Amino acid sequence: MLRAVPIIFLFFLALAAPRAQAQSVSAYVGAGTATDSACTNATFCLDQPDLIVVGQVDNAPKMTGAFGKIGGDFMFSSHLGFGVQTDFKFTQGDYLGYGYRPLFFDVNAIYHPIPDNLTKGRVVPEIEGGVGGVRINSYISGTTAITGTQSVLLGVSEHFQVHGAVALKLYLKGGIFLKPQVDARYVPNFGQFGSNFTPEFSVSLGYTFGRH
Repeated sequence: MLRAVPIIFLFFLALAAPRAQAQSVSAYVGAGTATDSACTNATFCLDQPDLIVVGQVDNAPKMTGAFGKIGGDFMFSSHLGFGVQTDFKFTQGDYLGYGYRPLFFDVNAIYHPIPDNLTKGRVVPEIEGGVGGVRINSYISGTTAITGTQSVLLGVSEHFQVHGAVALKLYLKGGIFLKPQVDARYVPNFGQFGSNFTPEFSVSLGYTFGRH
């Protein structure tokens, strides 16, 4: 459900774009990596201490790997707007013999500190800040004669997060842009990993509707 919200949001933004005058609407998709250190406390790893095999906690993984990004924004003035985005690990990672996939979702206020006319609209710096949630799905693999090997959802852990980001929209032609972005997330009591601070680095390709 969390992953579906930005898609629905982008759909309604696209409907609103033809009516926008001074406003603009952007949608983008991208890829990058989010990182966090390894959990070192067996009491909190996975939020399910009964699943932790004694002596294996020292082998708990860092958060790493390829993440996808889907997002969109609506600028209701040349400086201010709002947006949503979701970031998700493309594949399951191994967590002490179990699979895991994190998903981040946030809603943000957006600020463009430099007027477009100073850069001729080709480079648009962007600052974001907001709140959201984190969902960690845990999986276990099993094999049956009928279905073969399959991954079964074992548990879900959800957390609140505070989100901030800095980015550049680099317009290539018309409304088409590249968007390198650095995200910083603070996730209180993020026990599955070693730190409550989770940075992310990504590059997205997007399009701005209603751009003048």
